[in-house]
Amino acid sequence: MRIRFTNRPRTWCRPAALLCSALAGGCATQPMHVPGPFPAPLALSEPASPSPSGMAGEAPIASGDWWTALNDAAIDVLVPAALADNPTLSQAIARVDEAGAVLSSRAAQRMPLLQMDLGAARLRELDHETTPATSAATLGLALRWEIDLFGRVRNSVNEASHRLDARHADATAARLALTARVAHTVMALRGCRFAEAVLADDIASREVTLDLSEHHLAAGAMAAVDVHRARAGLAAARTAKAVRGQQCATYTNALVALTGRDAASVAALMAGPVESRTAAAQALPLYAQWIMPRAPSYQLRLPATMLARHPAVLAAEAELAAASSEIAVARAERLPRVDLGAALSGQWLRAPSESATGWSIGPALSVPLFDGGRGAANVAGSQARYRLATAALRGAVRDAALNVENALASSRSAHARLVTTRDAAEAAQATFDATEAMWRAGASSLFVLEDSRRQLASANNDAIAAVQDSSQAWVALVLACGGSPIIPESASQ
Repeated sequence: MRIRFTNRPRTWCRPAALLCSALAGGCATQPMHVPGPFPAPLALSEPASPSPSGMAGEAPIASGDWWTALNDAAIDVLVPAALADNPTLSQAIARVDEAGAVLSSRAAQRMPLLQMDLGAARLRELDHETTPATSAATLGLALRWEIDLFGRVRNSVNEASHRLDARHADATAARLALTARVAHTVMALRGCRFAEAVLADDIASREVTLDLSEHHLAAGAMAAVDVHRARAGLAAARTAKAVRGQQCATYTNALVALTGRDAASVAALMAGPVESRTAAAQALPLYAQWIMPRAPSYQLRLPATMLARHPAVLAAEAELAAASSEIAVARAERLPRVDLGAALSGQWLRAPSESATGWSIGPALSVPLFDGGRGAANVAGSQARYRLATAALRGAVRDAALNVENALASSRSAHARLVTTRDAAEAAQATFDATEAMWRAGASSLFVLEDSRRQLASANNDAIAAVQDSSQAWVALVLACGGSPIIPESASQ
């Protein structure tokens, strides 16, 4: 056979070149996701007024341990306990581990798959009993590697990576929410215990008033209706104290559930400051500033910087990037897939002794021809999820900005009420002292005394609430800002 050479052009090379060009051009099934600027407010409508209790020369507070700026012994003990043993935080961490495992599984698709098959058999023909049995053994190695022409594997890995980033942001948000809830509950319990102590002092004062009223009634110097009024006021105060005690128990139980510590240890942490009251605290509401942790002075970063670091915004941005990669994966599933495979097999027979080996190597092309519209539906679904993620990101930015605005408004309100409620409590205390002295001297009625006492109780509750709200507003601001956007004033100077 003679082989003839010709100078005619090889026409089959042109389609092959066009096919290669088409494959190379089709590698980019989806543009790479680039984080775009989100609509962040240029300035806050509520100016950030530093806390009046902040002290100059404070050291910068690490965003991870923001609660240490409060210098509260109970918070410093209970927050680490909650971080060490909390079911909600454990679930968030487990989701991070799950996302990491998915990423590792997706990344493994980039590597070749090597598989070994072993087999052994004992064979004998039933029609030939004299024929000796035959033993057979097989050994095979198979290699399979997908050539990622259209980026299906690459975008699948990117999607899993973005999901992992989102789960990390979710875990950060869960950690921040847990620490803020512990600090908020500790402050609520401190305020509740202090209000309970105020009610105890009020009950003691009412008991003295009732005793004096009964003596005046026995001497004929007071009407029976005044004694009944004093008894009713004492009973109402005792009822209020019982209700307040139930509220305090609720806060204690919440801390037990959050931290995993027993109620006795939580109560021991809370009892110290309340039980250490001294005679120097003439006005009880003023003493509330001593037992409530003081918020440090702060300065907020720019709104865009603040929102860009917010865990909820970071999670939404990562989900958007993952949705973009998901579109690329869905599109790549509709395109041809090229797998490179290799196999090596051997078989050994024992009686008679024979052996056979073989190998193969070559690419395999898989082209989807008809799927009933499933591929197009998957692409449409991924595009819808991308639009959903886009809307979720916009919503996360708006919610974060709204929470910051509300937290700043609460902080300003609490700061203003610190002064007004203190003035009201001082005036109410002076009025009550004067009215009580007049009543003891017989120059005033019990009705006027009880009215003055009610005004004092209301002023005391308002003053305690203002101090508590001032500290809790700072915690709410930390939570709204995502933790890190708050800078101590000394750090910015």
